[in-house]
Amino acid sequence: MNTHQKNQQYTWQLLEDADEEYRQTHDGHGRPMIESEDEENEHPSLLFSSSIKTKRIIEPDASKTLRKQGTVRKPVRSSSPPHLNLVTGQWRDNQIVTSSPLAPPSSPSPVMHNSVDCSNATEEHSAVSFDHQSKRPRSNSPDNSAPSRSKRACTITHGETGSNLWDYSGVAKSVIHKVLLCYENRIFTINAYPDEKTQSEIVRELWDEVSASVEQKFELMPALQSMIKKRGARCHGNIRDWIQPLIAPAYGFQVSDKKKIHQANKNLYVMLSTGGAFSFKTPGDRYRRFENKIIFQAICACWFKNQKTPGIKYSDDYNPIKPESVALIITVLENCIDEWASGKFAPKPLDEDVQRPHYLAHLADIRKWCKANPKVTGNILKQWHNGARSSTGVKAKQMATGYLNDEEEETRVMADLEGRTGETDSEDDDDDAENDATGDEE
Repeated sequence: MNTHQKNQQYTWQLLEDADEEYRQTHDGHGRPMIESEDEENEHPSLLFSSSIKTKRIIEPDASKTLRKQGTVRKPVRSSSPPHLNLVTGQWRDNQIVTSSPLAPPSSPSPVMHNSVDCSNATEEHSAVSFDHQSKRPRSNSPDNSAPSRSKRACTITHGETGSNLWDYSGVAKSVIHKVLLCYENRIFTINAYPDEKTQSEIVRELWDEVSASVEQKFELMPALQSMIKKRGARCHGNIRDWIQPLIAPAYGFQVSDKKKIHQANKNLYVMLSTGGAFSFKTPGDRYRRFENKIIFQAICACWFKNQKTPGIKYSDDYNPIKPESVALIITVLENCIDEWASGKFAPKPLDEDVQRPHYLAHLADIRKWCKANPKVTGNILKQWHNGARSSTGVKAKQMATGYLNDEEEETRVMADLEGRTGETDSEDDDDDAENDATGDEE
């Protein structure tokens, strides 16, 4: 008799002993014999959970469903038969366990009897998750019953990198272009130097806002987000390019190779840069701060150059001119004046990290200026808009308030209606004849 036969004989002997002990503890009733539904397996395997014998393979947790309806859950004290561990390939030794049908099996105490290669069985067992309700293996695939509303990726033209607007086409290109324009306008009117986190928030907000206006939904890819953020630096560069030609004529800087002129330019630079004198209407005696003519010239050059510029396209954001917009102009003006610090013009690169604190300081000063006399400063900001808009040839919007919007005009209308009935057309003729007769007598 080989080892396998000995183990099998030993196993059935233990089963008989377990049956006898069960009958003694349950008034002569034998242990229930339960078969699994897997009838196609020609070689039955024995798995024991809570001392219940089966003729086919069942899941260890399936013992929870084996209790007959109406029976009482009684603790069972029995000897546990040898159990083959499919993971380690070892037999568990016989021991006395106390368990209930719903209790988990006690942890095994492995004793080496025979080494069995069960790698395939372990893989099959772990690959299928058994559904005890339907007795069918659960599917590992995701539930696709709900309709997917995923966003589309913007298609990039073949051979392009996706870092430029012209790398896209169709509706996606229109959406990207509109977001770019809106982002630039945010830089011009709300926050000229946002930090990295704020930039991402603005881009996401604008993307969702513009995407909501079209039927197709597009995904905001990292390449697009990076491209939109770069528009901030581009805006600053454009503002500088538009303001640079205004500096020398407005303040009197001279281009020359003579040392005398260089020294004069240095002296002028020191005066203009001290205490922000360059922003006063007359920098020498610091008269009327933020009213230097170059501010209005810069507003016209940056946002009212023609009828397609932001000041016309987004007119509500520039009427009146906002303190944030003035602060951006002042910040770039300061950078352009610094280019004359040596007495000769020397381009100075723009650095957002350097300019951001200057912008915030100028913005705080402009807000204080606005609060000092809101009526006067409000009129100045509005006049800047009206004058800049007129320079493009575009008429100001007609306010929908009618023409009787002041007390004097209302009094005049009441006087015209006094003494009239409005019942005949001859009232006008009679009034004209009376006026003519009065004139003849005189």
